[in-house]
Amino acid sequence: MIDLKYVDNLLHHKVTRPLSSVFLNWRFPSYAHSIFQASDISICADGGANRLLQVLNAKGDPAAPSHVVGDLDSLDQTTLDDLKARGSTINRVKAQDDNDFAKSLTFLARHISPRTRPLVAVVGASGGRLDHTLANISTAASSPFDPSTVHMFSEDEVTLVLPPGVNKIILPDCARSLGILPVFGPSVVSTSGFQWDVSGVEMAMGGFISSSNKAVRRDVVVKNSRPVCFTACLSE
Repeated sequence: MIDLKYVDNLLHHKVTRPLSSVFLNWRFPSYAHSIFQASDISICADGGANRLLQVLNAKGDPAAPSHVVGDLDSLDQTTLDDLKARGSTINRVKAQDDNDFAKSLTFLARHISPRTRPLVAVVGASGGRLDHTLANISTAASSPFDPSTVHMFSEDEVTLVLPPGVNKIILPDCARSLGILPVFGPSVVSTSGFQWDVSGVEMAMGGFISSSNKAVRRDVVVKNSRPVCFTACLSE
């Protein structure tokens, strides 16, 4: 079961269920500080540390992320010095075959066993450039963690990858438009709980996809033969 009810608390800036978090170097949603506060372990991917430090300073929060990971070519020296003083560990990873998001997830897997299916909230993973968004979706799908536990947040959307099989999703009250996107190749999909359900329909890019759908109940089910991308538009 994929429980997204905690997202309601995030949007209202309330500390919610314990989670792990990764902060990327892209636009943060207004509730980024709520994600940070709810995190047992927080990782900044390179320049994401600059953005998180700005949020912390604006909130008057003296805390710091647990770790900074990446090749550190986007990390400001002042940020580096400040986070070191606050107690963050700085981890330079030079592997050029992986992006900083992938490096951060690999690093996180060394500290939290993927077998425990931890919830990983990713800030700054979507929105803006489409190539970056798709690269991050691909990274989430191939990470050491169950992709359904890696939740990527922008200001008004949460995105995750549903593995093949039957996926029951508990939606937050703030969920509005829903999408099922076969970005990993054609997938035979059946759904229940949506305004426009499908049964045994092949979805494919360039063919049929499910977009701008709505839920008729808070628990929905997606059965898919191959991984698909699931999106929920969020509104207070």
